[in-house]
Amino acid sequence: MRPNPRRRRAEKHELAYLISRAQANRDDMQAEATERKAFLAFNQAFRDRDAVSHEQFVAELETSLRLFEAGPEQARSAATEYAQIIDYPSDLEALYHLNVSTVLGLDLVRQWMHDVANFQEGKPYTSHVPWERLYTEAVQFTQ
Repeated sequence: MRPNPRRRRAEKHELAYLISRAQANRDDMQAEATERKAFLAFNQAFRDRDAVSHEQFVAELETSLRLFEAGPEQARSAATEYAQIIDYPSDLEALYHLNVSTVLGLDLVRQWMHDVANFQEGKPYTSHVPWERLYTEAVQFTQ
């Protein structure tokens, strides 16, 4: 019994599809993990602020900002990987949510954290972070 070439092509395509999905999910989780590390480093900088020099505090903030920069880049890589093979309509929805919730969300957080760090460093810090791109309703912080 000889293998059916059409079936083999379909199986290879399905395997490539599954590998692509797995790699995209891995990259997305890595972006989320990087974002968590950035928040932890940012938090630690503020915890250490009174115990270290201002220069050391700023250096710790800058270290966390580099992680905030890496997160969106990793998310964009995940979205690019996910877009390589689109086979099902649900893939488009998943790609949309990956772009909005992960890529855009991490980028907005990155911008916001830069403003917080700029305030701490005495730099201009009033740039507009377009949260309205992510939230359709007005964002209100309550206490």
